[in-house]
Amino acid sequence: MSMNFGKTIKDIRLERQETLHQLSMGTDIDMTLLSKFERDVRFPTDDQLKRISNYLGIPEFYSGVARTTTLSFRIAYIGVPG
Repeated sequence: MSMNFGKTIKDIRLERQETLHQLSMGTDIDMTLLSKFERDVRFPTDDQLKRISNYLGIPEFYSGVARTTTLSFRIAYIGVPG
């Protein structure tokens, strides 16, 4: 299953009842940048993706991550409610 990367991050964060500030502190990624990821305005580097995946406890599947021609970022994940 795959879905919009930004929506995935935001949905998991909200399900965990966490703020962007908490996600920022847990990943050492600026809050403003995380907000841009959630809105699909910017896309994380591989290192940032790894830190977000580790913090949120979602599998990191680089093979399941692809940038489409429209630069829509998508991530495949398992075990995260949709």
